[in-house]
Amino acid sequence: MYRVISNTCKFIGCPNIKGIAYGGYCETHKDHDPGFHRKQLEKQAKKDGKKLMKITGTFEMPSNLTEKVVNLGALKYVLELKDFYNEVALEIEKNPRCWECNAWISPKDYRNATAHILPKEHFKSVATHPLCYVVAGNRCGCHQRTHRLDLFSKMKIFPIAVSRFRQIEHLIKEKHALLHEFRDYALKIAI
Repeated sequence: MYRVISNTCKFIGCPNIKGIAYGGYCETHKDHDPGFHRKQLEKQAKKDGKKLMKITGTFEMPSNLTEKVVNLGALKYVLELKDFYNEVALEIEKNPRCWECNAWISPKDYRNATAHILPKEHFKSVATHPLCYVVAGNRCGCHQRTHRLDLFSKMKIFPIAVSRFRQIEHLIKEKHALLHEFRDYALKIAI
């Protein structure tokens, strides 16, 4: 049995000659090739300095997504943040106690017990710095108190946070109202 090779477009009834890199379709019907849209996304992503990548379970994204355009800088930040939490978990493991109330911290809660001194979503330049955290237990409620400066400033661990802040302050690149507010609260503390 012989196979007939056709040079015509795969679109039914189209007499045009198929084009190169259109998946067997002609220039007119190239949009019918499912791979064409992926290739267009890859070209645009490359032009924008981004990368089209397959989603894996490590990024905790919905499983129904198969491809996503990811900013390479954001990807690097996510990986650095993951490493940061792993390093902090190793430190907490040495003494799994809340620095505020001395409550025991379960190994499952090491990530939740890592309280950033400055919000990581606003201060990415220091979010993964080894001194930009305090250990405040999640189950004992201490971590939630670090989210508001008026409560955080009254905690026993606030002087530690201020001391660490002063060591990394020169590395902060962002300008944000929270930074000035934190400095105001820090001035009230005598270290």
